[in-house]
Amino acid sequence: TFSRKSITKTTVKADGIDNTVISLTMRDANITPIENATVILMSSRGSLDEIIAEQPITNSLGQARFAVRSLKDGTSTFTARIGDYVLNKSVSVTFQGGLTFPLQVGDLIKIPDDGNGKTLNDTAVYYYALNGKRYVFPNEKTYGTWYNDFSRVKVIPLDQMSLIPIGGNNVTYRPG
Repeated sequence: TFSRKSITKTTVKADGIDNTVISLTMRDANITPIENATVILMSSRGSLDEIIAEQPITNSLGQARFAVRSLKDGTSTFTARIGDYVLNKSVSVTFQGGLTFPLQVGDLIKIPDDGNGKTLNDTAVYYYALNGKRYVFPNEKTYGTWYNDFSRVKVIPLDQMSLIPIGGNNVTYRPG
């Protein structure tokens, strides 16, 4: 199996929006396009990068296409596979300008208090999830079913919070 890879850009802003497109052309030993093959693209950084399968099944020209983006700075190497066969060519993408505040899955985060008692946006507490998104606790009662106090909440700069997409209002009451 022979593959050719192309990429629209090798440096991407790590804002979860900017992306690059990785295109692959799959051919067999006779240089005939491999049609209807499911291609899986993998990142060396695992779940730190989001891979969007725009066209994961090769077309009549043997082509597949993926968009990739991230919130985390760093360089990722992307490799593709068809079934158990890992293709011998890879492509690297450097993500820049993303989160610089260190976060771990499960962190509780909020923005700094603005000192204005009339505004409430600085009271919202979010759960930072494995998918790189933040999930809001809809109210203090819901938060209280999971945590006894606010001692674990990290205050992060507004510019860093704005880089983390909202996953939704999905934190529910803790069962039991």
